[in-house]
Amino acid sequence: MSIIEKFNDISTFMGLLFEFAQTDELIKEDLEEHLKTLNVNNPSQNVMEGLLVKYIFERQIDGKSIITLYEEKNPNTQIDFVNAFKNNISGYFEIKKLHKNGFLLYNLLNEKEYDVISLVKMTNYRGIYAGLYVNARIFKLDETYYMLEISDVYEKSAKENILRYLVAKTIQEPESAYYDNPQKENDVKEHAKSTSCIFNKIFGKNEIITKNEYADDILNILNECYENNLGPETEISKYIQEPDEYKYFKVSEFQNDYNNFLENSLGGFSSHQNHYDVGIIANDNYGIYVMPFWGTINKIYSGEKTIEGALECIKYYLENDKIPLFIIEILKNRYTNFLEITNSYLNTQYSFEEIVNTYKKMYITNNIYSPTSVLYSSKIFTDTLNTINVKIENSQELTATNKYKDIGRNDLCPCGSGKKYKNCCYNK
Repeated sequence: MSIIEKFNDISTFMGLLFEFAQTDELIKEDLEEHLKTLNVNNPSQNVMEGLLVKYIFERQIDGKSIITLYEEKNPNTQIDFVNAFKNNISGYFEIKKLHKNGFLLYNLLNEKEYDVISLVKMTNYRGIYAGLYVNARIFKLDETYYMLEISDVYEKSAKENILRYLVAKTIQEPESAYYDNPQKENDVKEHAKSTSCIFNKIFGKNEIITKNEYADDILNILNECYENNLGPETEISKYIQEPDEYKYFKVSEFQNDYNNFLENSLGGFSSHQNHYDVGIIANDNYGIYVMPFWGTINKIYSGEKTIEGALECIKYYLENDKIPLFIIEILKNRYTNFLEITNSYLNTQYSFEEIVNTYKKMYITNNIYSPTSVLYSSKIFTDTLNTINVKIENSQELTATNKYKDIGRNDLCPCGSGKKYKNCCYNK
């Protein structure tokens, strides 16, 4: 099949999706409401097509994508196009090169390069050049990647904000950082296994419980041992201290908005205003997990009846999709009355399989590693921290400069050396 024929087939399939979204009764009603929320009235055809692309690929109705709904109502449709569109890749890319018919793009999140063919003429991209960043959507069909859309273009100065967003996205969706990049996933897997092994060597077990104010010290020790391939140089027992009481409550700092995530993470668990227990758990397959209220949830399942916030704690562990299936499996295998207690608090009659399918289904078919392992295997995290450190260093230098700006050359140096400023810090 020639490239022209392939373009025509892709265009035809997109046209079918556009028609479906605007004529199917269920989707048409939802689309109209969606356009109202965007304050869009009587858009031109070009504007409407741009809105439809985003709607079709990102909107869900009753937990199903528009493409899935189209497939269900058109069972004889071209399955290769359906799968290609379902597995599209959207995100932030750096433009490495411009070709006559497309681009060489570098995906900042999964760290993979893509040679993509543009579905529109390259003359439509005048003003776009190598070094810029784009928010784009691509898909793979018959071993070839195609550019479906470029929704935004960014100058180089926007890189820090883009990286901050991608760090937060990695925390929220760690699997997105190695999607479509087997080598990246292997790196994450190796990091998970290595850090878990080091954790077991340091602590002699695969989990510990401590106060939240000591969690950062433990993670720093673990990271230093991983980077230097050495044992801990500091006494670690002082950092393993259980809290005075076990109870569950909401912690506002767990809201990982991308605008404040890095500042919160750099401050660490010790910066949280409230005090609570934290479990640090090592898993050979998935890496290091930091589990707030891990001691509390264990106390609940051990049969203690007086734990404050017990129901909310159980719901937190089940309903929070960032808590992996293996954590729930630990509780189920550790406590023979796991189902009895769970059903008693929830007023249900779940089997364990029903609990998994209700709350942790995504972990059955997906390899989802710990956000910690994914972050420390990702260039975006390193680059972002380096940017922050440079800003801190520049700020410190500026503060030092301002500190001496009103000092005369023959005055005593404010550093306390007893020398004249001109003979001391003046030239430093």
